[in-house]
Amino acid sequence: MASVEPPPGALTGSRRHRRIAYRCAFGEPLAHTGAPYLVEGIYRDREGKRIGPVFTNEDPPEEFLVLPDEDIPLVHVEAALDEDHRVASYEQVVGLLFDPLEPVPPGVDENGERWDNGELVVYTFDSDEEALEAQY
Repeated sequence: MASVEPPPGALTGSRRHRRIAYRCAFGEPLAHTGAPYLVEGIYRDREGKRIGPVFTNEDPPEEFLVLPDEDIPLVHVEAALDEDHRVASYEQVVGLLFDPLEPVPPGVDENGERWDNGELVVYTFDSDEEALEAQY
């Protein structure tokens, strides 16, 4: 079954859509690791099953963000990252989701780390509390 992303209007309002994401660091420079998921824009497990979209914010990227689809158990995401020899480390973060054309509150823009894949913008925070406070 295909994952259905919320329409842009569903991300707006007083209750920001929050999701768990994973900020990942490459073990070697990208030229040596080969990362087809950065080109495709989708992170997949070892069997090729979709985990969720990938975001980068550097060129060349030294790290990337995986936003697991909501129906994917987080233990499955972590197992896939543990098995990926290109991933040196990862950490769980909280992401606030925005449509690319949507205005971002100043606190979110100032305190969050921006990740943009052209279709969705995610601002990440170390904790849910930080993400909530940044919105006000």
